[in-house]
Amino acid sequence: MRVKTSTRRETSEQQSLIDGLITRLVPKRLRQVVRFGLAGGASTLFYMIVATILVAVGHVQPVPASIAAYLLSLGVSYGLQSRFTFRQSGKSAAQAARFLVTALVGLALSYGLVYLASDVLHLWPVVGNVAVCILIPVANYFVFKLWVFSPETPTAIAQPHGQHNE
Repeated sequence: MRVKTSTRRETSEQQSLIDGLITRLVPKRLRQVVRFGLAGGASTLFYMIVATILVAVGHVQPVPASIAAYLLSLGVSYGLQSRFTFRQSGKSAAQAARFLVTALVGLALSYGLVYLASDVLHLWPVVGNVAVCILIPVANYFVFKLWVFSPETPTAIAQPHGQHNE
């Protein structure tokens, strides 16, 4: 138990450090976008590493590898986007359902992009993965902001130093 508390505290301190840097270095109107990019970058890096390892080491076909990597990255994405980017607790069933719907649409798009690149156009499998890593986050930002984690959701986390979702 003690280790979990320490890890939770360290994570909170790291988030406070990152938030402090963002507050000092980024104009207010861009802070949420920067947090989204950082959270998405971590999730995307996780996706790329898993998909590449599955194809290169596990000899899994590109499409199933992409699907598996996408599903595994959902936990990383939900945790970071809900708490770090959009300042939500992540404990709302309605919010989780909206996130799941968004994720399933993203999964279908991921599948389609990787299938198109690898099976139809016969390109290197990474081409489809790169397309997924660019197009899905752009669409997700707007869907998350306007629907999944909208300010009307009653699960907002109190902001440090009187900040509001930015």
